[in-house]
Amino acid sequence: MVSYIFLLCNRTKKLNINIGTIETIAAVHLPKLLNEYKRKNPKIQINLKTDNSIKLIEHVKNREMDCAFISGNINDKDLICTNIFNEKLVILSQKSNFKQNINENKSIIMFGEGCFYRKIFEDWLNYHDINIENKMTLNTLDGILGCVEAGLGIAFLPMSVLNKGNSDGIEITKVEESFQTISLNIIYRQDNKNNNVINQLKQVAFEKMKSNIIK
Repeated sequence: MVSYIFLLCNRTKKLNINIGTIETIAAVHLPKLLNEYKRKNPKIQINLKTDNSIKLIEHVKNREMDCAFISGNINDKDLICTNIFNEKLVILSQKSNFKQNINENKSIIMFGEGCFYRKIFEDWLNYHDINIENKMTLNTLDGILGCVEAGLGIAFLPMSVLNKGNSDGIEITKVEESFQTISLNIIYRQDNKNNNVINQLKQVAFEKMKSNIIK
């Protein structure tokens, strides 16, 4: 009887998946992806948490999450990092005000430390010898886009964060090829490589990927 209860508990545990994700993936791509995953696996309970890529890596390594969707590549012997799709990064500014924002030394608006977008943005600014001391750190995509549209500064994010409802007051400025592409990956522990729940999620992500954009 005890063995049966133990087996039942183990089976129940396998029906849960703890997923981590960065804010932009959560806002743009995950709703449809997880809806499809849930449709194919209705008994699985999904627990979702957002954080920056660096913290998500630690959460997965420490077994606090089963897997995570992050931006940027990593090289860690304990983790498997699989590319799901690539995104194009652009500079976002108030409509027709990109040069003015730069010249007036307005703020750069970014996610906090540990965000790969932030690192690439800082590299781009250094590449062009642009020194903007004013930095606004926000933790939500809506907050960043709202501040950009209000003319408070510029941001550096995937083009996919813009849609018909939030792009009217925002101008897109393309950057050099060496700065414009970032990989979005799913990571999980090496000892979870045969985990069916994680592999099913990864497969759904691949299936939903078309022309490097999840539709």
